[in-house]
Amino acid sequence: MAIGRVSGPMLLRDLERQGMDLSFDGDLIYLDVVQRKIGINTRQPNVELDVRGSANVSSNLYVGKTVTVGNLYQLPTTQPEAGQIMVAVGGDTSKTIWFGGLPLPTTRRRKFQTNIGNLLGYANTTITAPLAVSSIVYNLKVSRPVKVEVYGTAAMDEDNPYTFIATPDHLVDDGTVILNDGSSFQSRQYSIWANLEDPPNQNVYIKVTSLDSYLANDPVQLEFMYFPAITDQGAHMDIVTSFPLNAYYGKMVWLQTDNRVYIYGPNGWFPMLQR
Repeated sequence: MAIGRVSGPMLLRDLERQGMDLSFDGDLIYLDVVQRKIGINTRQPNVELDVRGSANVSSNLYVGKTVTVGNLYQLPTTQPEAGQIMVAVGGDTSKTIWFGGLPLPTTRRRKFQTNIGNLLGYANTTITAPLAVSSIVYNLKVSRPVKVEVYGTAAMDEDNPYTFIATPDHLVDDGTVILNDGSSFQSRQYSIWANLEDPPNQNVYIKVTSLDSYLANDPVQLEFMYFPAITDQGAHMDIVTSFPLNAYYGKMVWLQTDNRVYIYGPNGWFPMLQR
């Protein structure tokens, strides 16, 4: 059926020709032929399909890029895969949802890593490490001789803190316990680091002291592997100063250089949004 030469009202309030454009029942459905836009309840569609009212989709809705609802919510539209992030913004709040991958044997293993460059002479420095309330440490190593002490309170006033004294040929903790009187014994593979404050928080406090003034200009890399002492089904997250070279979808790290959490996805490391 051709209606190309009809002008003016035709079937009043049902179909109207306006130049190249067509209007059904006024602005109920408006076809902007030149701009190739369709308006529902509007004669001035701003996008390809401009709906001034509610829409009810009874089956799947496929969208190529981003869905924006008013100014409240913005969501990615592709089906999430392991490691992808969905961000919902509503009012003055934001929420990040992480879609994790398949469980891995190392899911509960975590790593803390930091670089120290200010140990001049026989100086010391203190590091606040967010490791959870209680952690089981099974491997600690440093890059040069230093003394490492771990305390459960910010005052660092415990009588017998975890202590490891590294020497040039002994840079990895092998379970040796150093007592206050200087004696030592080797009896265990694991060490328990616990926050002792009331109420408890996730931090333990690590004091690192240089043992060799000749190496004062050499930075110290401190690294240890640990498990949360309470069963943790969360994502594997390392606390690092640089991105790991080998990563899998969904791997998370806390990058200390900018104090943000990153997750590894199809395009590499991606920062997780924070409120």
